[in-house]
Amino acid sequence: MVRNISENIQTDKAIEILSENRLLNLMDRCIIRKVEATLTKKLSDLDVNLADSAYIGLVVHISLALQRIKNGENITMDKEFLKELSITEEFKLAKEIVKGMETDFNMDIPVDEVGYITMHIRGAKQRSSSNHKALNLDDIEIMEITNKMIDLAEDEF
Repeated sequence: MVRNISENIQTDKAIEILSENRLLNLMDRCIIRKVEATLTKKLSDLDVNLADSAYIGLVVHISLALQRIKNGENITMDKEFLKELSITEEFKLAKEIVKGMETDFNMDIPVDEVGYITMHIRGAKQRSSSNHKALNLDDIEIMEITNKMIDLAEDEF
């Protein structure tokens, strides 16, 4: 029961943050909720914990990727770089996450997307293991950068 409450709070928190940043307007709420449910289950099954910011970033990335794939828009990654990523633990985790998404969304997800999810996970691990004072921007700066990115994305759509 505590786990369900925690999952609902995390989901609501992600939706709240996305709403405040107007990013939710670009994304289908049903997709976001389904991505969160799948991601939460996979991370729990694999006993992996992510910081809230990393979790939300991953939800956003996967949600946008699924919408992009659904629209027939594929991205590519340098094959050599993808090969380097494919031997990492984070790539294995990303593959497990993608398997869950493929099952729950009934779609094939290209290996290039696995590479980009791997980069998200690796970035999250680097941030959590590094000296926060040296790497983190102030929250205000992060919000300003995020809002600029959202404004640019809204202009595109």
